[in-house]
Formats: sequence, C-alpha cells, structure tokens
Amino acid sequence: TVVSTQSTGDHLQSDADFRVWFFEKYEIVLDTMSVVLGLDGFMKDRPSASAEDFARHIDEEFDLVILQDHFDEGLLDLADGLRITNLKELVYVRENCKSNCSKGEPYSAALSEGSQGLIRGLNPVDTVLYRHFLSKHKTVRRDRVERFQSLLSDSYRECICGMNNRGLFRTVSYDLCPGREEDRFCREIVTDSLAYSLIVSEIQG
Repeated sequence: TVVSTQSTGDHLQSDADFRVWFFEKYEIVLDTMSVVLGLDGFMKDRPSASAEDFARHIDEEFDLVILQDHFDEGLLDLADGLRITNLKELVYVRENCKSNCSKGEPYSAALSEGSQGLIRGLNPVDTVLYRHFLSKHKTVRRDRVERFQSLLSDSYRECICGMNNRGLFRTVSYDLCPGREEDRFCREIVTDSLAYSLIVSEIQG
C-alpha cells in the first residue's frame, strides 16, 4: 500500500510528481477530478500554487459544482439558481447504482474510515476540492433535503413497478405501473440518460 504524505498546503508540484510516479508504477490516475477540471494547466501558470488555490480557482470558474454523494443538495442548489419552485421538475430515478437502487431511497452505505483515509491520502488535491464544495452543500437546509428525498421515494412508488434491461443499448430501464403509461411525469422520469442525450442532440440539430 502506498499513501501520499503530501500535506494539502504543499505546492501542487509535489503532488504532481507523486501522481506521475504512481501512474507509472500502478497505471492508476490519482486526483482524477482535479485533472479533468484542468489541474495540470493551472499548475503551469501558477507553479507555486496550493490545492486550496486550485479549489478557489474552480469556484470562480463554475457557477455550481455538485458532489455526487450530495446530489440531492446539488439539485436543490441548481433549482435555486434557475428559480425552479416546482420540485417535481427535479425528480429522477437512478441508473448504474447499488443495491438500494430499485427502492428509490436515499443512499446509506459508506466506506470504512480506513478506506476513506487511504483514498484521501492518495488524492490530496481532490480531497481539498471535495471539502471546499462540501461546505457549500451544507448550507442547504436538511429539512428541505428530506422533503425532496421523500418526493423521490413517493414518485418512485407512484410510477414504477419494476426494472428491466430494455433501455438504450440494453441498459437498465424501468417498468411503469399499470395505468401510468400515458402519465407524462412518469414517462419522463423513466427515460434513460442515453435516450435523453439523443433527444437533446436532435433538438440542437
């Protein structure tokens, strides 16, 4: 097991050197999200910058950053920014998810503290980025999140009676309950993401 000893306050170049060494040895990319968001280019312009500097830079570049494990809070932030008041417009069903996917309930499983510590140690820049935007999601009132999650569960029970693999390219899809086939709300929430991508492409020409 290899764990980076870089502190989050160190210059980013030391983390970059470790990432290159780790990739050459294990063929695994570290700090993946930061790299996707332009970490390497940011470092070229600011060789003495820290991970905190990079997090602030991303905060300035994007109007909203949503964390996957706080997706509902992120959706509510997005709704506020777009002035969406009808939360039914945000209802979704999960694809490519774990055991409680078919129940429409909030996630409850978590990695052990040891596993979390290992991941944080290997991805110090991503860890700073995550903590920076987590603090923003925590401003969403918990009771509001719970009401939205209750709406998700109710919508699932109202519209969906099972799962299948008849989605685009045999991906997971959902069976609508009898009598819900013509319900626009129910039909829209079970339209898989690949199909939506095709619809958007056709609209954009």
